[in-house]
Amino acid sequence: MNKMDVTDTKPLEKTCSKCGETKSNDKFIPKRNICKSCRNERSRDKYKNLEPPNELDEKCNCCNKEKPISSFIKNRKICKDCNNEKRKFKYENDEEHRKKIIESSTIFKKNKIIERKKIKKEEIGIDNKKCNYCNEIKEQNKFRNNRLKCKDCERNEPLEKMKRTIRSRIISAINNKEKHTVEYLG
Repeated sequence: MNKMDVTDTKPLEKTCSKCGETKSNDKFIPKRNICKSCRNERSRDKYKNLEPPNELDEKCNCCNKEKPISSFIKNRKICKDCNNEKRKFKYENDEEHRKKIIESSTIFKKNKIIERKKIKKEEIGIDNKKCNYCNEIKEQNKFRNNRLKCKDCERNEPLEKMKRTIRSRIISAINNKEKHTVEYLG
C-alpha cells in the first residue's frame, strides 16, 4: 500500500486580491490575500493624504491664553513663556536649586574643555602648535612666547615688517645721535 504523505497542505503560492499577481507565500502578509508591495503602496498613499490637525492653537494651563502649538513645550500643556518665568522664579528664590544648577553647569563646562583639549592634542600632537594665519601645524619653538602667529608669518606680514624697520630705525637713531635726546625732541 502506497500512501501519500500529506503533512503540508499550505499552498506555496498565492494570488494577490489587489494586483492579481501570483507570488510566493513570503511576499504576502500573514493570513491575508494582499501582497506586501500593494499594502506598502496603500499605506504610503494614506500617509500622504493625512491632513494636519485643525487644532493649531492650544490653551496654556498657567496663563489660560490660547497660543500656537509651536510656543508650547513638547508633550506639555504649558507655554514656553510661563515655563521660563517659573524657572527664573525658582532660580532667584531657591538657594539650593541655584547652587545645584551652577555646580552642574561648571562641571559640564570643565568636561567640555577637557574634551576639546584632548581632541586638539590628538589632532595637533604633543609640543606642537597650530598657526592661526597659515593654519599649519608646527613645533612649539617656531612660535614666540604667547603668540598665535608663527615666526615665518610674523616675518612675512607687511605690517610686522614695517614695525620691525621702524623699531630698528628708532634704535639706530637713538644710539648714533650726536646731541642729547632732549635737544632732538625740543
